[in-house]
Amino acid sequence: MTVMREIDMETEFSQFQNFIKDKAPQTIKNYLQYYKKVRDKVGKELKEVPLEDLVLEIGQMSDSYGSQKAFANVWSLCNYKMQGKETHPAYIKYFNYLEGKIEEQLRAKHKEIKSDIIPMETLIEHENKMYAQEKYDNYVACFIVRNCFCRNKDLDIMITNIPENINDKDNFLVVYEDKILIIRQDYKTAKQHGKIETIFKDKKFINACKNLPMNQKLFPEADNTSKLQYKLKKVLFTNEVQYLNTKIDSISKSGDLKELKKVSELRGTGLDHLITTYNLEF
Repeated sequence: MTVMREIDMETEFSQFQNFIKDKAPQTIKNYLQYYKKVRDKVGKELKEVPLEDLVLEIGQMSDSYGSQKAFANVWSLCNYKMQGKETHPAYIKYFNYLEGKIEEQLRAKHKEIKSDIIPMETLIEHENKMYAQEKYDNYVACFIVRNCFCRNKDLDIMITNIPENINDKDNFLVVYEDKILIIRQDYKTAKQHGKIETIFKDKKFINACKNLPMNQKLFPEADNTSKLQYKLKKVLFTNEVQYLNTKIDSISKSGDLKELKKVSELRGTGLDHLITTYNLEF
């Protein structure tokens, strides 16, 4: 295997960096990692690698069809979009093959999910326990995840009772006398879905929020992503995806498309993505 050096990939790599510069930060990071891995494997610029060679190479790189799709996507950017060329039918056929394999894996995953659902009542009991113990920050975190179907990153959130403190880039929990306003602007898919505002008028939730220290983060000691992830492992009853799985399972039984749309809007996830990922039928 030829190990790639920065000087080896300067021309194509710099073009690739410029081509993806407007994407979300995490997407850019992922794309660059995928590019480097494929480039290391093939030992030359991706525009010099025929499709048939690519298929053999990435098949050896990973057993995951999701990873293979990511590698193939980076190759296609370098060979088609960056070159101003139309996508070749042979690549489309290969891409559709990978999509089909991924869907098979998702169907299998959904069966596993359905066999390991945590009852909603259990999640609510956990919240009530946190409230009774006056662990209001824990209670608030669990309540938000259960009702907003959000990711851990969304809980990097500032508590305030002064609306003038709100800016246009961070997450805020705004405490009013008779309601709580949740503003999410810094989350995984913010570039695609924009600012998400949610109002809650639940009396217990309002009281818990009023008992939080104002004008600081919900978990001020969790000053970076890894610390927040570690903190929430101890706070939430289970991981945030399991909260979402519980909600999706109830929707799969009721067939309530309006409720699924609500999940889509609150989480900042495409409706089609949810339907495909969980193999739902409407």
